[in-house]
Amino acid sequence: MTDNRLTVVSLLLSFSLLCGCSSGNKTVEQPDEKTVIVGLAYSATYPELFKHAVKNAFEKKGYKVVIKQVNNGNMLNSSLARKDIDCHLSGHTAWMEFAVERDHLDLSMLITVPSSIYGLHTTTLKARNLAELKQELKRGDVVAIPNDPSNLARGLIFLEDIGLLKLKDDINKYYATDKDIAENPYGIVLKPIDSAQSARVLESVAFSLVFGTEAYNANIISSRIVREIITDERFLVGFIVRTEDLEKTWATDLIEAVRSEEFKNVVEDKRYIFNDFQRPQWYVDLWGIPNDFVN
Repeated sequence: MTDNRLTVVSLLLSFSLLCGCSSGNKTVEQPDEKTVIVGLAYSATYPELFKHAVKNAFEKKGYKVVIKQVNNGNMLNSSLARKDIDCHLSGHTAWMEFAVERDHLDLSMLITVPSSIYGLHTTTLKARNLAELKQELKRGDVVAIPNDPSNLARGLIFLEDIGLLKLKDDINKYYATDKDIAENPYGIVLKPIDSAQSARVLESVAFSLVFGTEAYNANIISSRIVREIITDERFLVGFIVRTEDLEKTWATDLIEAVRSEEFKNVVEDKRYIFNDFQRPQWYVDLWGIPNDFVN
């Protein structure tokens, strides 16, 4: 009897180990290092960039890509922190840093990509370039600008770069608000609004600062009269990951996919809108294709 009992116990232990049974009778699954879950917002630009320019090059390295899309890009940082996704392509470094500070997250930028940027759009003014805009503006003209913290600051920097206002010298401009305006020579009145509304208010303002994504969705991306030129790449969109994953093999391979010739060929293909995006400096250096923007 003793030998039989020992045999039964041994068989049961072996069976449990093979099945990987947990206390809840559920199989304990080990993470699949070759499956990468990518978070994307429901908008045309960056999901399209990922699907056309990145996904295939990344999958050629042996990865299975699972895409999870959400209505609100702000949800992606919390999803990343919860490990519901492995990375996301939705925001820029300045936006990420606001979320890191506010929500105490440990996230990092893995690599930036060509980015759809602000354009200055108008349907109420006749101006078609910056010089004409400055001549036509009147004191009290209302200007729509995104109201979330990082992009409000970014919009103010844009307006300062083109000479429509001046920010205080003794501030961190990446945290600037409309209270930090030192000079307003044209007397414009800022109207902070949700960025999703920026293309919808054109009939009621002198001009609006519209993200490339929103302009693309509204089919007005080619009608901007002034485009933002980003001198600080903190405002370029890229792949955001948990800091602990920066050195993971899949993260390194994702960087290689973005830096691949296949990625470059899609970005520069005139069938898409990506060649109108601002290229990161690493891209300019690697491929010798400059950003040639004229306002």
